[in-house]
Amino acid sequence: MKKWHMMSLIASANVMIFLTACGQIAVNKNTNNFSKTTVQTIKASQPYKVPKLAEKRKDELIVGIEKPDDGKMVPLNSGSVYNQYMWEMMYESLGDVDEKGEPIPGIAKWDISKDGLTYTFHIKDNVKFSDGTPLTAQDVEFTFTYLCDKLCSSITFDPSTVDIKGWKDYYDGKANKEQEYKLKIPIL
Repeated sequence: MKKWHMMSLIASANVMIFLTACGQIAVNKNTNNFSKTTVQTIKASQPYKVPKLAEKRKDELIVGIEKPDDGKMVPLNSGSVYNQYMWEMMYESLGDVDEKGEPIPGIAKWDISKDGLTYTFHIKDNVKFSDGTPLTAQDVEFTFTYLCDKLCSSITFDPSTVDIKGWKDYYDGKANKEQEYKLKIPIL
């Protein structure tokens, strides 16, 4: 049973640490307009060959996907498994699952209480967001809280599969930060 709970937490951790995408939106300071990004879909004429232009790029990651994204390019609200593939290549998680289906550490290690009801994650030293800000336990708590909120529209996370105490009351609006049902993830 402990393995199932750990696997559920690891799966949610994979979604959760995509919060490392947090950063600042690039704004052109010379105008009041946000930078405009254009999405262009180009069908590969020879999908198994690297395009000539791509061979010369040394500072870009080019990712081919089977289908254009759904427009929700926010990791925690990913509405497409295709977007999820990109996030998995770009961001690290608290833990992962190896080829045998066993949980393995990512940017955190964990302890499980004797009764199997409390998982304590220990974030590795010097883990930082892409903007250089250190990752804290409060960031992890925020992410789990957000993922258990009705406003989160992620198709890749279902809080009912993780068995976090109080998540249902929080989701249903019966709990808030001041109540005992607050989502608690014990992290050092």
